[in-house]
Amino acid sequence: TNGSVSTGEIDSFVYSGWLAAANVTISAYGNITTNGNFIYAFQGGSGAGGTITLTSTTGSVSTGVLLTGVGDTVAAGNVIVSAYGDITTDKIYAFNVGTGGGGTVTFTSSNGAISTGEIDTNTLLGLVPAGNVSLSAFGDITIGGTIDASNAGISTGGSVTLLTLGSLTTGDINTSTSGSHGGSITAAAAGNNSIHSIVMGNLKTSGSAGAGFVEI
Repeated sequence: TNGSVSTGEIDSFVYSGWLAAANVTISAYGNITTNGNFIYAFQGGSGAGGTITLTSTTGSVSTGVLLTGVGDTVAAGNVIVSAYGDITTDKIYAFNVGTGGGGTVTFTSSNGAISTGEIDTNTLLGLVPAGNVSLSAFGDITIGGTIDASNAGISTGGSVTLLTLGSLTTGDINTSTSGSHGGSITAAAAGNNSIHSIVMGNLKTSGSAGAGFVEI
């Protein structure tokens, strides 16, 4: 749309079966808001989770919880959000409770800040990697909880990349795995000084075949 988009809850949930959950795609020239409501693209059976894509060319994006996940051998869906201005969301779930992979979470704000709740791209029994998390912002990045990109199966943990020209605040980050290499963690804030600071919780990148690297 050439204007803004304002919605309530969006639900493309599949409760059972093998068909994939539907993707959710919203593109606007102006702002996008769900007025604090959820967006669901979850698959409760054996199909793939849907992908959630939100794109604002000149405005901001504001949502409640974003949920795309799956409980089987296929991958969870991805969550992709880009905006010129601020991106504000609640918790983000792109997990897999089966043997498949977690989805990726990619946020990009070219002229604003990013604020989210916890982010979960882990896989419980993963034969393939957990999902990656990549957040990039002109302003501050604030994550009001943990980032879990771990893998309790035999494959690798996901990688986490947090890049900002402002300050960075996050809770614990877990990219560990039980059966392979842990995922990497990369974080950078402009200047890394008292004005542009990095505040992080505990970092865990362990793996039976080696830990992932940490670069701050």
